Amino acid sequence: MESMLSPTWPMATHRAKCWIYIVLKMRRSRCRLCCFFYGGSWKRGQRTDYAFVGQALAREGFLCAVSDYRVYPDVAFPGFVEDGAKAVSWLVDNVAQHGGETGRVNLMGHSAGGHIAAMLALDARYLDATDKGRAVLGRWVGLAGPYAFYPSEVRSVRDIFAQLPEDRTRPITFAAPGAPPALLLHGASDRTVYPWNSVHLSNTLQEHGVTAAVKIYDDIGHAPLVLSLSEPFTGIAPALADSVAFLKSA
Repeated sequence: MESMLSPTWPMATHRAKCWIYIVLKMRRSRCRLCCFFYGGSWKRGQRTDYAFVGQALAREGFLCAVSDYRVYPDVAFPGFVEDGAKAVSWLVDNVAQHGGETGRVNLMGHSAGGHIAAMLALDARYLDATDKGRAVLGRWVGLAGPYAFYPSEVRSVRDIFAQLPEDRTRPITFAAPGAPPALLLHGASDRTVYPWNSVHLSNTLQEHGVTAAVKIYDDIGHAPLVLSLSEPFTGIAPALADSVAFLKSA
């Protein structure tokens, strides 16, 4: 069974919390650490809706933190990315007492959460601002993230990203040597965030000498991809098995 804790890190918001999942029998050893960011168009979502991700990864031997972050209109970009950086920083400082390794933090995110994970992995300014730096990161897995889209072309989210130059908002802008290894998963039938986002980012990272791979699953859409991380949906796509194998291969 999982142990569910609810620690906080310093932010002036009720959303400044994460839940930590770990199989109780594993607490005597040090588990690999993964921080998961959920999606919701940067406007909605909460960690309680993604307990299934924490539980699934805990059963695979991870200590998994499912992190909340502030959303629009309370904040615009880059506020939610800054919250993600604070979550990672908090985990680095506190995870040992909960049974996690004190080494690298692996990141994982779906949709808007994949965008947050990608920004943390690729744009060093966010973790540098916490005094941790990108060196605390291990690997990262993105599920159906909008890594290469132009926010100005998407009316429903345009205002969220309008405060800064558009290139600052696009993870692919920051693909460069030295980035953490990446696994990008996408459903071929995704019409919310198109698969070319994952293909384009993976190709760009590889061009810069970064370890990156992309897997496109036939007949899988946007929401089914994240659902496939947990029972009874693991049979629709091997996203959990592929993610675990990648994160444990380091």
